[in-house]
Amino acid sequence: MLPSVYAGLKDSPKTFYAAILQHAVRAPDPFVAVEKGWLLRRLAPHCTRIDLADVPKRKDERLLLEAMGAETANIHLGSRDALAELRRDLKRRGDTWLHEAAGRMADVTLKDWKDWRAS
Repeated sequence: MLPSVYAGLKDSPKTFYAAILQHAVRAPDPFVAVEKGWLLRRLAPHCTRIDLADVPKRKDERLLLEAMGAETANIHLGSRDALAELRRDLKRRGDTWLHEAAGRMADVTLKDWKDWRAS
């Protein structure tokens, strides 16, 4: 299931990652590309996901999550009419859309996990 389904959008095999990367408002990563629908990026020991358990004892998860959100927003700001479209979309969704989408995502994730455990 594509993430768009969690947000209540029509499921579509088309992705917009390449177009978003081309219009990002930051310096492009020379090691990221999209080819034939596949996201390609470098494999290196210093390019790994961040586990919150690995953050030093003086943790500031909020600062880390804010930085991650800022990078996501930074990339999407390069999309044509991003801010106006975002405002229209949020107005259309109402106040509970994120909570509802997160609930659907949690339900589907739990079902996937149960299916995996059963197999």
